[in-house]
Amino acid sequence: MSRINSDEAVTRPGYCEYLTDGFVGRKLWILRIAVVVLCIAATLGFSSFLVFVPQIAFIWLLLVAVIVVMTFRYTTREFEYCISTGEMSIDTVYGKKIRKNTVSFKFSSVDSIFPVESIKDEKIMGLGAGKVIYACPKKSDFLYCIYVKYDGSDLAVVVDSCTKLVDCFKFYKRAAFTERK
Repeated sequence: MSRINSDEAVTRPGYCEYLTDGFVGRKLWILRIAVVVLCIAATLGFSSFLVFVPQIAFIWLLLVAVIVVMTFRYTTREFEYCISTGEMSIDTVYGKKIRKNTVSFKFSSVDSIFPVESIKDEKIMGLGAGKVIYACPKKSDFLYCIYVKYDGSDLAVVVDSCTKLVDCFKFYKRAAFTERK
């Protein structure tokens, strides 16, 4: 009985794990701003009471600071791509602690994989996909769009790329892959 050690698993063809920063979208910025505004409003509302009891004022300000810091920390996100056995899984990691599976699909359902210049590239919009998932940093030099027939609908997934990820694309779906020029 042989066991595959972790070094051997990482170097085998067709396997890739990649972690990249994600951008904070409009909804997360609205949440951040709302929390800060609510904390400021609550502090101003309780200010007449807080002036008379300095110990509670200190605890209140400490609590407000923790709430604001935790809000900013848990609204940052990263994306982890994992390719193995012909399947790609993309997870969103919030605050480096909370993991949520964003999408998983088999490469057999991929129609095309092509490079794009930015997240607002005309090629992405021209696909007419029912849903577009941006699992990448807002500004990156090496983005790829994966067009998938997913659960009866069209899906476009924009990902950041590295050499190993591109090698996996070629390994599983060379016919659908378009090389960056």
